[in-house]
Amino acid sequence: MSALIDEPTTAAAPESAAPLEQRRRLARRPGARLGQGRPSTVQTVITVVLTAFLAWQVVVPLLALVYASLKDVRPDDPSFLSPTFTLQNFIEAFDSRMVEVTLTTLVFGLASSVLAIVLGGFLAFAITRTNAWLRGLMAGLVIAQLAFPSVIYPVAWQYLLSERMGVFNTWWDDATGAGPLTDVNSLPGMVLVQAFEMLPMVYLFLVPAISAMNRALEEAAEMAGASRTRALLDIGLRLSAPALVATLLVAMMRAWDSFAVPWTLGSTQGIFTFSTELFRRTTTPPSDTGLISAFATPMVVLSVIMVFYYQRFNRAASRYAVMTGKNYRSEPIVLGPVGRVVVAVVGLAIGTVAILLPTAILVWISSSHRPSRRWTRSPSPPTRRPSPPTRWSGGSPTAS
Repeated sequence: MSALIDEPTTAAAPESAAPLEQRRRLARRPGARLGQGRPSTVQTVITVVLTAFLAWQVVVPLLALVYASLKDVRPDDPSFLSPTFTLQNFIEAFDSRMVEVTLTTLVFGLASSVLAIVLGGFLAFAITRTNAWLRGLMAGLVIAQLAFPSVIYPVAWQYLLSERMGVFNTWWDDATGAGPLTDVNSLPGMVLVQAFEMLPMVYLFLVPAISAMNRALEEAAEMAGASRTRALLDIGLRLSAPALVATLLVAMMRAWDSFAVPWTLGSTQGIFTFSTELFRRTTTPPSDTGLISAFATPMVVLSVIMVFYYQRFNRAASRYAVMTGKNYRSEPIVLGPVGRVVVAVVGLAIGTVAILLPTAILVWISSSHRPSRRWTRSPSPPTRRPSPPTRWSGGSPTAS
């Protein structure tokens, strides 16, 4: 019987299978459809030129920063190029002041980035995934903030919520007599203003990821017994996790090197971040180039780490892709009448606070000829210098 049973044999693969698979692999490469299996000379030259340009813009300044941090003399000193190095600058830089500035920068960057993600994510979801009212107006308000100068933005918030001259604090004090309501010249105020300033960037980063969600997956989860909130958290939130984390890292890098908001709102109260501390040490004589470079090195290192993880999350985005058919359409979530009103009110409130109030206060201040009550509390009114007497000469007045 055993002789009549043939042992299973493995069929030999045809000789053309390996070349066929190799041809398929080559066909999926960029430029294969154009008959460009290998990069041309023009592509090679462009790649080399761009790489050299980026190296000159990024690598050379980094090397110069590290080199200056290891020297104890200024760049104009003849011994600056001598092969002698020291770590004394790093020893002096890592003091209690460095720890305080680092903690302030971390709290400021992380808190403002998280708040911007929450606000920008809500607006992106409400505009692209729901049928809320006035979605076009909400999107227009967010995009319009891009036209607001970043240097003037914290100044507008000083006119709004500053303890000394804020309009809302003045109105509150006049109405209740309880003193100022809040003060934007503080770390929480800096976090709030920086989050509003980054709102358009976060919104534009999250709109493509949120709008590309497949509503059919959430509907299937709801048919299986899951609630709408559970379906959004388990499916939508997980599919958009790479975009959320990547946007959070970009926002942290933006807040990390932000200067206008910390300098305008925090420097008067002694609150300094890395950027404002470096500016203060650079502009305050005598400036120590080596100590300033050593102080800036941790800032650059942390920025490089965030860029590394940003690229890592971007490479892992393909793990969160789903296979969809040709009839895929991103349909909005149908809200009830109350839900449409609530989402519209919250979205318009964010847009009003972020862009309309700062714009209105700047227009009002620039067009008003009456000084604020806070500015006129001086012991003696300012005196105007008398104008010089005029005399008439040849039919025209001239100052004597």
